[in-house]
This record gives sequence, structure tokens and C-alpha cells, in this order.
Amino acid sequence: MFRFGVAVFVHLLAFAFLQEQPRDTATVKIAQGTLKGKIEISTVTGQKQYSFLGVPFAKPPLGSLRFKGPRAPESWNGVRDATKEGPMCLQNGAGAEDCLYLNVITPELPGDPSNATLRPVLVWVHGGAYQTGTSSLSYSRPDYFLQRGLVFVSISYRLGVLGFLSLEGTDAPGNAGLKDQVAALRWVKANIARFGGDPDVVTLFGESAGGSSVHHHMLSPLSDGLFQRAISDSGAAMNPTAFFNSTRQRALRLGKILGLETADGQRLVDFLRNCTAELLVASQDETLSQEELKRTMTKAFIPTIEYPVKGEEIFLAASPWEMTKKGQFKRIPYITGTNKDEGILAYLVCHDPTCLAEVDKDFERVLPLNMGLKRGSEQSKKIAAQLRQFYFQNRNVSTETAHNYIDLQTDAMYAYGCHYVVNHSVAHRVANVFNYQFVYDGKNAAGRHPTVQGVAHGDELFYLFYRPEHSSLQANSTDLAVINTMVTMYANFAKTGNPSIDNEVTWKYSTPEHRYYLSINDTPSLEEDFSKERMALWDGIYTYLGFEST
Repeated sequence: MFRFGVAVFVHLLAFAFLQEQPRDTATVKIAQGTLKGKIEISTVTGQKQYSFLGVPFAKPPLGSLRFKGPRAPESWNGVRDATKEGPMCLQNGAGAEDCLYLNVITPELPGDPSNATLRPVLVWVHGGAYQTGTSSLSYSRPDYFLQRGLVFVSISYRLGVLGFLSLEGTDAPGNAGLKDQVAALRWVKANIARFGGDPDVVTLFGESAGGSSVHHHMLSPLSDGLFQRAISDSGAAMNPTAFFNSTRQRALRLGKILGLETADGQRLVDFLRNCTAELLVASQDETLSQEELKRTMTKAFIPTIEYPVKGEEIFLAASPWEMTKKGQFKRIPYITGTNKDEGILAYLVCHDPTCLAEVDKDFERVLPLNMGLKRGSEQSKKIAAQLRQFYFQNRNVSTETAHNYIDLQTDAMYAYGCHYVVNHSVAHRVANVFNYQFVYDGKNAAGRHPTVQGVAHGDELFYLFYRPEHSSLQANSTDLAVINTMVTMYANFAKTGNPSIDNEVTWKYSTPEHRYYLSINDTPSLEEDFSKERMALWDGIYTYLGFEST
């Protein structure tokens, strides 16, 4: 998800994390050629690290390849410099269309991969609402994970219209950005042993849009066999910001905005391929209708259902709701959960009295678009009234009821999707789904905002990845203790499929008899029945709308 000041992707700083040795380098030979990386000493852990940056995992998606699934990477002659990161994918006037690169950091290079003891691999998928974000290590410094013996990979993927334009009956079926992630995972499968990583012990890990991407991979057959464990922080494929049944009308509006009004999908795709990438990205939000713009955090081009296209793989052939309900997902160890006050993100978008008064006057706008309800319909008005009564007890939406609004948005945008996944995993007797709620409200977390306090979207990342503020933490500080707990649990999960810590933290998976979840605070505790009344409300609403009948 995007974050208006809430979390990691707004930290636009140049961090000096490592003391680089005088051009110490190392080389690794992979299928495409030889890479020259750099050897560094982490100022965080004092550990030697081997970094290979800006490694191409697919052919540049340019020209006729725009909007299509990724193609295999090209080979090169000689030694390729892998000491600098590749460009981020195009967004907000920055980045490049040629952006399909990944980074590998490993604590040790094997002499002979066939005889070496290989390490578990953590593959990181960044968030950003499928519109923004980057694989740059400036925003996701993995020193703590390397200290615990993991190999770390961060990957990029096409964003916005370039990654998620979808038109039935054309050679642009959609979800190119998710297929980019598949290509990166295939690269890891083929090459990671050369960097000391075990291709058969891979954990796919993401937050927000990255977390919902991970859940999409749990559903897609394209990802089968490419990872053995998965972690979704604050993301599920059926969340309103992670899936929409069809974006065709938005694509047609884009053509009209740029000068071609047509119902011929292929003609439109060909036209859009001849526009500059910068123009497409700059125009994409203009394709939203006035009604869509009123809904919380709506973006034009996101994952959607695909249709068969000759020469193109299908990533998602059905709705995530339907696939999850039917049990069409991978039976592998899986962590999924949310932060206590995810809805702060939505509140920061609409927190001034004027905006809140507009919500109060027009409460139907809080209904997620994925409900498919027509404004003013009896169903729409009925559900809006039900939500107002439950969350506000018919009080006005205002700064005085800020946390009522935050609770509503937390559940609508994030928590219910996670609950739905856990519910149906349990229903299909999957005995390895670990649920959590992150509730630790540390003073140094990412989501501090002067208008409201709480555990915001993205705050848990402060306790997983290194940030400059960590250097000032006292050895006995609670924040440092939570960092140690979080990193250890995630590292244990990547190694064994079980996040528990011996003699410290017992984290049980959910069962039909006990819907366990770990409440992550300064002292984690195992609880049951996450937000029971709130989740029961949303179960009832989505059952009423027919989602449970799929």
C-alpha cells in the first residue's frame, strides 16, 4: 500500500549503513554470465556481506513487450557490474520502464554449491498500492536477517498501468507485475545456490501490496514449487486495494484521455504501446470516476482476473474470494496478520474536519468498491447504516471519533481479508497458518503522526529491517527487545516453518477448535478469536452479498 507519511516508503533518505572496503569485490557465475558484486562489513552487525545488486531477472519490458508477461533475461559477455542497484519501476515521475532487477545479499559465498551447506532464502516483495515502492535496500536493510543466517533477495515489479493494464481479447491480459514476481522467483530457483542460498527453502515475504502479492502467489499455479513458506504482513488478495474484477472501463477511459476513443481493445493496446511510459503513468489516476475517487485509497490498475491469451501465461484465472473459498491455495506454512490501527493510513488521507464532515454526510463512500454495490441502492444504504451503527453508535464522523473511523477502515481495508484467509484455511484443515496482530506501540515506530496515535500500517517494518534510528537504541530498550523477537520469529519461520522461539514465544497455528493468533507486544501472548465481534459483522455482510456462496 501507499503511505502518506505512515511507513517505510516515505523514508526518502540516503542511508549509510555499511562501511565499504576499498573496492573489495567478488564474482559469481550464473546462467546469463558473470556478476561482480561487492564485499562489505555491516556497521549494524559487524558481519561480512556479499552484495550483488541490479541483477536482471527478465528481459526489459519495452516496446512490443509492454503490458505483456516478462520474458527470460538475456545473457551478456564478460563481467557485469553488480555493485549498484537498478532503477525503480516508473512511478510519480521517477524511475524507469526498464526496471526488472533484483538484489542479493548473502553472508557467505559457497566454494562449490553442489557440496556446500546452503542457507534458507528470504525473498522480499515491497508494498506501495501496486503504484509505488522500490526494491532498494535503502528502505529494507536486511542486516538482522543475514545475522541469523539467511540469504536475502529483494525484487522489483512493474507498477500501475504498466504492470496491471488488462483488456480481455487482447495481448495484454493483465497482472504483468505479478508475473514479474514469478520471473524473479524462477531466477531465484535457478541461481540462488550460487550465492549460498537453498532453492528448496525459500520464504516469500511482503508487506501491504507486497503482502497481498504473496497471498496472490499462494493462489496462483504459476508460483507452484517456487517457494516453500510465505509471510503476508497487512495484505490479502481479496482486500479492496489488491483486486478488482475488471479494469476494462478504466483502460478505455485512459485511451480517451490520451486521444483515442475506441471499444476495440487491441487497437487501444497498440495505441498505448506507442505512448511514452511517463505519459501513461502520469495519466493513470485520471481514469477513475468521480464515484471511485470518493472511495478509500482506490487505484486504477491493480490485480484482476485474466483471460486466455495465446503465448501468455495466466496468473489469476478466478477471483481470490472464489479460490480461497474452494481451497485452491498452496498447503505450505504461512504467516498472515495485521497491525492494530491499519486504518490510520486512510485517516491521514481524510483527517481534516471538512473531509470527515463529507464522510459523515455521505457514509456510503466508506463501503469498499469490491462489494459491487450501486450508490443509493437499498443494499448499499442498508450496509452503510449497519456500519455506522456498529462503529459509531450513530455518532458523527469527526476528529472526536477518529479512532472509530480508524477501526472501520482497519477492518474494511486489511483485517477482514486476513480473517477470511485464516477462516478458509482452517475450514480446509490446513494446519500451518499462523495469524498475528501487531499491537506494540513503540515511540520510535514509523507511523508517528501529530494528529493521531496508534500502531499504523507499516509500523511493524521498523522492527524487522534496520533503520538509522536503531543506532540510538539502548541495549536494554524495549524497542530493541521487540526487534530481536520479531526478527527471530520470522527467521525461525524461514528456517523451519515454525515461528516460535524456544522458552520465549509459543506461536500456535489456527485450528477449527482454536482460532489462535499471536498478539505481538513487548511480551507476545497467544490469544484466540481475533476481533471476534468485528469480524462476525463483516462475515455477515459479505455472506449477505453472496461472497460466501462462491
